[in-house]
Amino acid sequence: MSWSKIPVALRIAAVATLVLAIASLVVSAFPDLAIAPRYWIGRSGFAYMAKGLAIYGALELAGLVRTRAAVGAKLAAAGWAATIALGFAQTFVAMTGSWKEPIYTTLQWVWWISLIAVGAGLVITAWRRPIIAIAGGVLWLAAERPPVFDNWMWPQLLNHPDARLVVSTAQLVLQAASVLLLAAAAVGDVPDGFVIRDLQRVRWGHTRIANALWLRVIAVSALPLVTLMIMGSQSAASFKALGYAMVVAGLVNAVSFLGVGFGVLDTLRGNQPEIPRFPLYLAAAGALWCAGVTLYQVPELYDSLFGEHSGFLAERTQDEASAFAILLPLVASAAIVLWTIAVGAFAVRRENFGLSGRAHRTGMWFVILWVANLGVMQWLLPEARSDGSVMLLLLLALACGLVAIVNAARLARDTAELANVPQATIPTATVL
Repeated sequence: MSWSKIPVALRIAAVATLVLAIASLVVSAFPDLAIAPRYWIGRSGFAYMAKGLAIYGALELAGLVRTRAAVGAKLAAAGWAATIALGFAQTFVAMTGSWKEPIYTTLQWVWWISLIAVGAGLVITAWRRPIIAIAGGVLWLAAERPPVFDNWMWPQLLNHPDARLVVSTAQLVLQAASVLLLAAAAVGDVPDGFVIRDLQRVRWGHTRIANALWLRVIAVSALPLVTLMIMGSQSAASFKALGYAMVVAGLVNAVSFLGVGFGVLDTLRGNQPEIPRFPLYLAAAGALWCAGVTLYQVPELYDSLFGEHSGFLAERTQDEASAFAILLPLVASAAIVLWTIAVGAFAVRRENFGLSGRAHRTGMWFVILWVANLGVMQWLLPEARSDGSVMLLLLLALACGLVAIVNAARLARDTAELANVPQATIPTATVL
């Protein structure tokens, strides 16, 4: 067994899961915080971050082990990917009204099967050490109980908050422990210093980042454009169209954040020594956190616009829908800036100083323009008193957001092209 050989992304995912368990224990001492919308939204983002890193950690693990074990690691990655896809499915289910309960029950079982696939895949990967593989599988099964058992157990613990806390915390600890145990057993025979380098991963990753950023242009443009089109109309249909534009923009933003995070992780899988890894891991974590937070907020946004809640429930729903209105754009901007720092270093080591300078300028202007966009939307626009001033501010916010994202998308495209250029090598001579 070797802990140091476990892929870094998988180690970070396991540590993030342990942090979630510790956070649950700490927050339990503060009842008001434990039920606060911001805590649960932030926690959801952290969980999505852990799953995204686990997917790419499992894929990297598949490249380090042999055929059957590699299949198991890919099965684990597919299981984690299925839970992320199910998160989007649950978002749609939460907005379907009368179909919510029967579909949600089905999704519970699909979710459990996906997580069982993760555990089974990791057990297969570690099967060269059967005792450890079986022990890790038992830990995973203890953490991931079938829905029918949970549906019976949780009502029994309804009046026992301490017992519920112990069960939920133990689940996260067992998940992290089993992942680390099985992964360590799987990579035990991998030679020290063994690394698979694939420059094409850098190209594929940056192509994905570029596509995700172009997709985000839609989300940034949707709300101001719809607002401009319906300005002056006070009909119910106009307000409904604006509400649907906000919901669609939220979904598109979540997909875009996922695309950026996965693109950065794909770049990291290339294991190129010219690319600094630390800022890219931070960038991927920030983008994936934003994806989880945004996706969690979409049903609450929909409910606040089209639901039937009133009184306290309406106020709470609105609070959840607008939580992190300032922090989320700042984290997203930080993720882009960290990525541009890595691109700048990569370009310097490839002796493309023009692209390096562009990377630094893109990061700087992204922060300036996005802060300007945030300031206009959060502080100036609510104070506007005439249609003309509203139109001017919306156009200003739209221009700032579009310029920032388009510049970043073009940088990602050009970085993908740089990965296609063979690195210059020093000629060698043979002494006769």
